[in-house]
Amino acid sequence: MTRRDGFYKLELGARQQWGDPPFGRMVAVIVDGMDEKLVQEGALALARGWKVQDSVRLLGPAPAPVAKIRDRYRYRLLVKGPVGVSLQPVVKAWIEGVSVPKSVRVTIDVDPVSFM
Repeated sequence: MTRRDGFYKLELGARQQWGDPPFGRMVAVIVDGMDEKLVQEGALALARGWKVQDSVRLLGPAPAPVAKIRDRYRYRLLVKGPVGVSLQPVVKAWIEGVSVPKSVRVTIDVDPVSFM
């Protein structure tokens, strides 16, 4: 077995254990803006507005792995669910039901390839 094969096997096992793609679905919600306090308030408002779902869960908010890009502060929330559950309508209803400061941008990334 090559190192690449070993990494693949290890990564696939971890993804299966945690329900990450391709064994689960994921939506990253990035909240960003110029004012860190408003960004944090927006992310917290989203977390408070989350309605508990049977098979879908919310993780976060937390500062994004790259917490600031081009003078914009970034926070991230993750929505995770099993394969077969469409997360888009769940996330759409959730985001539309929460008010965040006007200067704060909310970006949705379905099945994100990168977490940076």
